[in-house]
Amino acid sequence: FGSRDLPQSTAQRRARPEAHSGSAMGGSNKPRGIRAARKMVIRRREQRWADKDYKKANLGTKYKCNPFGGTSHAKGIVVEKIGI
Repeated sequence: FGSRDLPQSTAQRRARPEAHSGSAMGGSNKPRGIRAARKMVIRRREQRWADKDYKKANLGTKYKCNPFGGTSHAKGIVVEKIGI
């Protein structure tokens, strides 16, 4: 006999993981259900700002604090124009 041929005991059936990934005591703190998408999208949008790279890319402070305004090939800042 192989292990598949034997019937499972009640204890073995109870030891199987649940259908969702949450533990038996609590959950994964995610809403579940058909109409939970908006809440999940909003939460993800808020939590993205905790990521340092995302914040750096999207705050726009590199344009404010950099005198060259984020340009890659700036030679310098024009102080005065000289007529030729």
